[in-house]
Amino acid sequence: ALSLVNNKQSPGEIYPVYVVDSNCYQLLKCSVLRANFLLECLQDLDRSLRDCGSRLYVTTGDPVEILPKLWEEWKITHVTHEADETGEPYALERDEKVNKAALKLGVEIKQFYGMETLRPLGNVP
Repeated sequence: ALSLVNNKQSPGEIYPVYVVDSNCYQLLKCSVLRANFLLECLQDLDRSLRDCGSRLYVTTGDPVEILPKLWEEWKITHVTHEADETGEPYALERDEKVNKAALKLGVEIKQFYGMETLRPLGNVP
């Protein structure tokens, strides 16, 4: 998000979004300390984005329902996101539904891989 915000060549508005998905296994089974760490990370990212003249939009709920609404409201044409690395069935199904919603709305989706060392088989670009 920071690299996109700092890129003066980037066309249009950029809306960094984080969806707190209560159905995600990582939140359902996380400790209070881990949840607090996530909150602190989101706050830090928001501060960094604000230093660049942007902000982090945090929302809660089902990404399959929330993201298409935001895309329509903000007239989004392109989305970039980190690919799921967990291989969890819920995450894979969720991402497939989000991609279908994007396709239906004409939103181009590009995913990238984070800093992991191994990628799930079949997901190598």
